[in-house]
Amino acid sequence: VTVTAGTDGTGSITFMAGDSASNSEGAFAQIGHGGQSNNGDLSGAIEVTAADNITMQGNTGSNAAYAQVGHGGRSAQGDRTGSIEVEATNGFIDVIAGQNNNNYAQIGHGGHDADFTGANQGTGTADTISVTAGTDINVTGAQLDNNNDAAQSYAQIGHGGQYSDGSHSAAITIGAGGELDVTAGLSNQAYAQIGHGGLFNGGGTGGDHSGDIDVETGGDIAVTGGVRERSYAQIGHGGFDNDGSKDGSIAVESTGGAITLSGGSTFGDAYAQIGHGGGNTEGVIGATSGAITVNAADSVSVIGNQSGAATNYAQIGHGGRSSGLAGETAAGMITVRSTNRDVVLTGANGGSAESHTHIGHGGILSNYDVPDSAIDIDAGGAVTITGSGAQNSTMIGHGGERAAGTVFGGEITVDANNEIRLTGGTNTTAAAQIGHGGAETDATLSGDI
Repeated sequence: VTVTAGTDGTGSITFMAGDSASNSEGAFAQIGHGGQSNNGDLSGAIEVTAADNITMQGNTGSNAAYAQVGHGGRSAQGDRTGSIEVEATNGFIDVIAGQNNNNYAQIGHGGHDADFTGANQGTGTADTISVTAGTDINVTGAQLDNNNDAAQSYAQIGHGGQYSDGSHSAAITIGAGGELDVTAGLSNQAYAQIGHGGLFNGGGTGGDHSGDIDVETGGDIAVTGGVRERSYAQIGHGGFDNDGSKDGSIAVESTGGAITLSGGSTFGDAYAQIGHGGGNTEGVIGATSGAITVNAADSVSVIGNQSGAATNYAQIGHGGRSSGLAGETAAGMITVRSTNRDVVLTGANGGSAESHTHIGHGGILSNYDVPDSAIDIDAGGAVTITGSGAQNSTMIGHGGERAAGTVFGGEITVDANNEIRLTGGTNTTAAAQIGHGGAETDATLSGDI
């Protein structure tokens, strides 16, 4: 499938799922084989190119009206294979969920409740995804501020989708001349993600996810958690309650701007993360490769939940709140560099229980073991770690408060051209720490600092 606009040097591609009319339920817009409730195996490469902008958006008036570049569709069944390439040569790419239920927007095979039930049980290493924009890329969950009116309206670049079972092993490459915003929504389960998987495959047969993720921009990168339940923002495979192994390196780089992760607010599990896993996830992470590299010309900031409520963490690392099963491991070196500015960790506000702010694998109440994974922090300016609210650790290290893993190890190196400042918070166990472990842990800890 090849779709091209602007062979004369100008031209955009816009596809909207229906309109604002209340009777347009199921009015999807899709470039790819299949369609809603399609059954059968689907294959073939997809190439979408515009000289200017590419805009895809779920419906704003009715339910179950999605926008997708990829084979499958909502509630489709079967295998889907083929590489996907999307390019806006001189403009932006918007992947925006709609404002009613199940109105997702996705670049990838699968879709909402679309299981990979064919002989392959998923996608392969050849089914790569490449998304390139001359200016900005926006991946945005539903922005209707209501708990259920736009529920499950997610935005994703990756194979899978919410409630989608299947295994995926393809590389994902993202390039933007300007900014990249991965912004979760304002309704329940309105997540935003770059990576395979999606919310809630834990109730089905699950699936294993792998493939390197490479993100490079000329401007700022923001990963921002949402407002309501399970409206997370993530660069990495998995998602909330997404079970199965996760593997592959993650490289996120801004050559001319800052990188900021901000935990969500008000309701629970609206986290922000660069790493595989997610809240309540299970499965071995990084068995073959799991290195995480975050480089910015400007500052790198990891900011905890600032609302003073709920369980919304911010993390560079694999795992997440209540992640992993006993005996499972999370592995991979973590490198975070700010060439010209600061590396900043700011803890969540008081009262926001279980909202950790970490650079490291694990997380509060995590069960993962981390046997030997180095952490290297390098700042052109300062490194500051500021603790905050009750039951909220702010740390550079593996583990986390009440983490149940039995071993956390790896050398930790923190280098700053200016000061290194650790400030404990103002509430119970509001630690600021460089080191593995955390409050109320009982594990074997190792590694030079």
